[in-house]
Amino acid sequence: MQEGPTNGTDVEVTTANAVSRRAHTIGLLAVFSSVMCFSLSFAIIKWPGVSGSALAWWRLIGSTVIWWVMLLIRRHRTGRPLPSRATWLIVLPQALFFGLCISV
Repeated sequence: MQEGPTNGTDVEVTTANAVSRRAHTIGLLAVFSSVMCFSLSFAIIKWPGVSGSALAWWRLIGSTVIWWVMLLIRRHRTGRPLPSRATWLIVLPQALFFGLCISV
């Protein structure tokens, strides 16, 4: 009598579940971290006496750098390509309005 999976499908399902759980955990940590950073930023503004718009600008720059580092790490580890030109054209208006909202 043979123990273990009888075909590759069982192994693939188990691997897919493990990847799904890992992605879920990473997603929860990312959301938790972003909420904590956002909520702490109001207290940080008051400490150095920096204006809100200046701090928002530096937060935007910092998050951009972190985002690109994450994209490059993902590309290196999984081989997935960076966002295409079509993707950039789709998200450009939202990004500009987000920046305008922070500025105002």
